[in-house]
Amino acid sequence: GQVTLDAVNEVFRIMHTIKGSSAMMEFDQVAALAHALEDLFDVLRVQPDINVDTQLLTDQVLQSADFFKEEIAKAEAGGILDGDSSSLISQVKDFHQQLVSEAESQAEALDQSPETIAEDSDTAPVPVQNEAKQEKPVLIDLGENGPASYYAKIYFEEGCQMENMHAFAIVHNLESHVVDCYCFPADIADNEATAELIQKQGFTLFFTAFEPEEDLFVFLY
Repeated sequence: GQVTLDAVNEVFRIMHTIKGSSAMMEFDQVAALAHALEDLFDVLRVQPDINVDTQLLTDQVLQSADFFKEEIAKAEAGGILDGDSSSLISQVKDFHQQLVSEAESQAEALDQSPETIAEDSDTAPVPVQNEAKQEKPVLIDLGENGPASYYAKIYFEEGCQMENMHAFAIVHNLESHVVDCYCFPADIADNEATAELIQKQGFTLFFTAFEPEEDLFVFLY
């Protein structure tokens, strides 16, 4: 069967966010499983017409979601995240390899280059944060030779949770592409109370950059 590209992109972006947030908080088992799923869905992004076992895909996503929920519940209760995702990761990686092989065969049949099949999402374009909704960033000033200045107001969907870490992930993805980046609240990585503030008032970004705006905005949507 096949899954819609919109669904693939949504799960891919969610896994990217979970991976980044978990890695920053050293939730290694959660981050590793999210990374494996991100790689799996990256193949489906590159080859959306590939024939896929949708039941197996659904089962792996749901099992992983249950694992994420259990580990997050432990973290929220102040406990130790002692879950082991190695078995799930192994299953996801096996399925990922099957999809890569299928995609390569399909590409060869269509006389496409197999090198276009992404085997690791770390080499693919950085996806956007699915949980974020915001007005289009505003171009404040564009000097003759200097960087352009931008303002963006970002809001997260209700029930997103850990809004401060999602905001931090956006800043982390953006900062290597900009000259300067300032945000409010400022202490999002260290102050958990900022999650509630961001939920109510949104997350504000000011940044300057030389890169084209269309290349920058992808990190914010």
